[in-house]
Amino acid sequence: MTPSLIPFKPEHNGGLVNRDDGQVNDEDQAMLIAKATAGPAYTMVLGEAIVGAGGVIVTHPGVGYAWLNLTEVVGRYGIWLTKVVAGVLREAIDGHDLHRIEAAVVGNYDTNQRWLERFGFVFEGVSRQFTSERIDALRFAWVRED
Repeated sequence: MTPSLIPFKPEHNGGLVNRDDGQVNDEDQAMLIAKATAGPAYTMVLGEAIVGAGGVIVTHPGVGYAWLNLTEVVGRYGIWLTKVVAGVLREAIDGHDLHRIEAAVVGNYDTNQRWLERFGFVFEGVSRQFTSERIDALRFAWVRED
């Protein structure tokens, strides 16, 4: 069985255990609503199980913020996931005329950094104490070169 995509809804994100840090996603409702309504967003399902969610929040004209919450299960579907993410990024860029997409890697996860770089994202710096737990994040951006 291969995962499939459905439109993201805020209730899909609750209880997802992040594959990187083992933490349960506990974002506030306002952030979840923004994720669901401010740009393309999808939930990854395998059968009846939610195995991830992601999308791009359009923060202001021409600029978006990519987000992705994945469970351990998704690791078995890396090629599928890479193709899906490329499609969602392309949908956001074309559909919202984006010239910049930002992303953050919380903690020091080399795999996630390399994955962003594969999509053309470039390291821009460190956001110190980025999370409520005061964990730093590495900031990346994709910028359209005209």
